[in-house]
Amino acid sequence: MPRLQWRPLALLAALAIVGCSSGDPAETNADETLEVMAIGDSITAGPYYRIPLVRIVDEAGCPVDFVGTFNGAGGSISEADAALDLDHQAVGGATSERVLGEMSGWMRENQPDIALLALGTNDFYNGVDRDSSIENLEEIIETLREANPSVTVLLAQIMPAVGVEEGVAALNAEIGMLADRVSTSASNIEVVDLAAGVDVENDLVDGVHPNDERSAIIATRWAEALGGELAGRCEL
Repeated sequence: MPRLQWRPLALLAALAIVGCSSGDPAETNADETLEVMAIGDSITAGPYYRIPLVRIVDEAGCPVDFVGTFNGAGGSISEADAALDLDHQAVGGATSERVLGEMSGWMRENQPDIALLALGTNDFYNGVDRDSSIENLEEIIETLREANPSVTVLLAQIMPAVGVEEGVAALNAEIGMLADRVSTSASNIEVVDLAAGVDVENDLVDGVHPNDERSAIIATRWAEALGGELAGRCEL
């Protein structure tokens, strides 16, 4: 996956710093901590991609604070992993509809600079049709913008799952079109392809959730996307 380039939001932030600071703009920019919120279902809430992603971000020295009203990664994780910044905004089993219903309350607690948004898998198992999934995702984005008009949303094209491969592919195509349609210079929507290369027979532990190898790949793809937003602050 090619590395993402400097985004308009990051450029505007840098220009604003230049205009209001008499110090070194690069140094000031590098010191600014960005709040990042991971929003999703059990693939986000559980011990899958977030632990390796946080390790990548920490090892690069990125000024990032992961935020959310929940903490941890579910299941049994090591003491070292439990000490990581594992705040998040994900609920196991959640549909896009359920997350949308919770968003306003969640945004009263945090107003992230960057959101990692990955939803839709559970929609297939709970009677949420594709049009509704897209509408819910769009409204989630709008709720994020109400909390922070300059929020950047890294929007996942989700992994296929056993038995719903074609449906996921169709949803992912519409997710790409949604990003193109609602992205603005003030609030960029960037697609992150988590589906490419997934073998549902070998990469998923139960037909839905990623195994360790696939989780590491997902973490790398999120990190590459974050790298575009953190240009000038750290190197991912």
